[in-house]
Amino acid sequence: MDFAVVQVLFQRFLFRHFIIMNKLPNWLLPCIALLVGLLILSMVFILESDTLLRFFQETWETLKSVLYTQTQWLILFLLLVLFFLFVHVSNKSINKSVYVLERLTHGDFTARSNLATSGVIGRLGSVVDRFAKKLQASNVNLQQDIQDRENELKREQVKDEAMLNSIGDGVLATDKEGNVVLFNKVLADMLGWRSEEVIGKKLVDVIKMVDDNGAVIPSAERPLAHTLSEGTTSSFVSYYERKDKSIFPVSITVSPIIFQNEVTGAIAVVRDVTKEKEIDKAKTEFVSLASHQLRTPLSAINWYTETLLSNGRASEFSPQQKQFVERIYESSKRMSELVGSLLNVSRLEMGTFTIQPEVVDLMQLARDVIKEFEPEFSKNKHSFVFSGDDTIPPMRLDKKLTGIIFQNLLSNAIKYTPDGGNIELLIKKEDASVRISVSDTGLGIPEDQKDKIFTKLFRADNAQRMDTQGTGLGLYIVKSIVQKIGGTIGFTSQVGKGTTFHVILPLRTDGIFK
Repeated sequence: MDFAVVQVLFQRFLFRHFIIMNKLPNWLLPCIALLVGLLILSMVFILESDTLLRFFQETWETLKSVLYTQTQWLILFLLLVLFFLFVHVSNKSINKSVYVLERLTHGDFTARSNLATSGVIGRLGSVVDRFAKKLQASNVNLQQDIQDRENELKREQVKDEAMLNSIGDGVLATDKEGNVVLFNKVLADMLGWRSEEVIGKKLVDVIKMVDDNGAVIPSAERPLAHTLSEGTTSSFVSYYERKDKSIFPVSITVSPIIFQNEVTGAIAVVRDVTKEKEIDKAKTEFVSLASHQLRTPLSAINWYTETLLSNGRASEFSPQQKQFVERIYESSKRMSELVGSLLNVSRLEMGTFTIQPEVVDLMQLARDVIKEFEPEFSKNKHSFVFSGDDTIPPMRLDKKLTGIIFQNLLSNAIKYTPDGGNIELLIKKEDASVRISVSDTGLGIPEDQKDKIFTKLFRADNAQRMDTQGTGLGLYIVKSIVQKIGGTIGFTSQVGKGTTFHVILPLRTDGIFK
């Protein structure tokens, strides 16, 4: 081995361990320098002395062993330092990414990690930053969409409010608990309440509803309660009390708000019918006045024609003259009945129809009325059946009004039942009430006209074709009388098979007639 070979080996050693030597302790560097010096000096004698060569080789081996051992510990130390440094740097980078994610969850979409490192941690930071940028862009778009939607809703709200305020009727809406959520300006002006004084409160607590007598209608009987509980539209004519305690007539229609088959509220349309009531009152007063004025001449006509047809004077007329007098009598009688009906209607509507209760034997009253119609039954060959209940105790009723009920129902049955048909009057006791039923095998009432049958001046189409002389007031009068004496009336009917009207009257009417 020559000196050049040794020099090369030494250079390689220095380059291989240059970094490590810079990190060696201070005491180790002088030792290395000393050993290197001895190595160089001994190289002079290496070619001449085998002993020196062996010594150098042994020394070299020893030095290599020492250096190798020290290098292992140094490498381990450096690995530990690098590991802790990596953990520190990684933890700091991950914390940055976690912080960014936390800010994103709090709505701060401008947060960024801005990690400059490479590798997995760097890619994680980059992904988090890209995610934050996309969220920020999405949030901007979402905010814009929300703003556009809010503007659209505001425009729709303004439009709806303008429509509601332009409607001539009052409009209010409630939730399912009856709390007011909408109260338009028309209704506010109508009642004297400001919308902010009503919205959020229960309608029944703010606005009172009273009947014709001024008594407050219980909340359970008001149309709103019926609509919210039943889910059906209800209409009602009653009186509202204003903020200043004055009352006025209103027509109310309440419709349910249904969402997913569940009633979530109601909308009520309220119309002030003061003018209509005044007009009706004026018409009623006019009819009443005219009817009173007509009664006197009609009574005179009836009296004179009856006189002419009785007492044997009819024989003095020729057949044609007698026919004329009979027609005059029938027409005046029919006119008198019409005037009487009009008077009854006007009295009912004006509230001047006085009720004079007395103890009445209902069964005997029915028999008296039946006797009046026996000639009609015979004339039309009707089969009449009367079924009564003699256990019904005497009742406190207005005899005249109760007689009108029997007369109208039996008269209609006779009028609209073909010759040879069947008519039945049934009176029976049911718990605390009495049921009066009049059945016939007559024309029946068309299905599409049943809801109008108790309307004033209404006559079904088939009834008009059969008898053109009816007034359409009988059933209206009957229903009004029945309601005034605390009863109810209804019917079942089938076209071509007949009709059954049933009236239910309470046995005790002490609380009704005062």
